[in-house]
Amino acid sequence: MKSIKELWEDFKESQRKSKHRRIAMRANELFQVVERDGQLWFVHQSALFCPCSMICKTEDNKAVVEFLNSVRQLYIERHGG
Repeated sequence: MKSIKELWEDFKESQRKSKHRRIAMRANELFQVVERDGQLWFVHQSALFCPCSMICKTEDNKAVVEFLNSVRQLYIERHGG
């Protein structure tokens, strides 16, 4: 049987993981890429803010996805995930 301390540690770990999942989901919701007028755009909170071609000078969509994932990861790190 687990001690109270072990149960408390399990609870804190569960809370930490839950917080990380919430923050990661929020990052995915906040930062997106959409197509508009034949061009890919970065989107923050449903608002177009920058064509992908301004940041990723290549036509390679992999570069766009890598940048998007980097932005999301920075958001997660900043918000304690």
